[in-house]
Amino acid sequence: MIPWREVESPAVVVNGSVVPMLATVDALRQAWQEHLKSVSPEVFNEARQRNLRRHAIETGILERLYDLEWGMTESLVAEGLTLDAAARHGGIDLDTLATIRSQFGALE
Repeated sequence: MIPWREVESPAVVVNGSVVPMLATVDALRQAWQEHLKSVSPEVFNEARQRNLRRHAIETGILERLYDLEWGMTESLVAEGLTLDAAARHGGIDLDTLATIRSQFGALE
């Protein structure tokens, strides 16, 4: 295991200076923190849950564990990983839904 240590300054030069890239990352982080101040915890949490649902579904698609139509994916992302949401787009195999829920749980 590599122990944690403070990043040394100035940053090491690898294929050019990383300082401009780090400045961009810092600017993005600051913009994100400012944006979060304008969003309620409820709105943030719901957006996070939708994001995790999308990642859970797309992970299984990429791993070729199942194949879902775009409409089914969007329904499950927007409404939740439920049989009711899936039923509005033709239904889903219970094993597939269980796999997606397991992947979602792992991401959480």
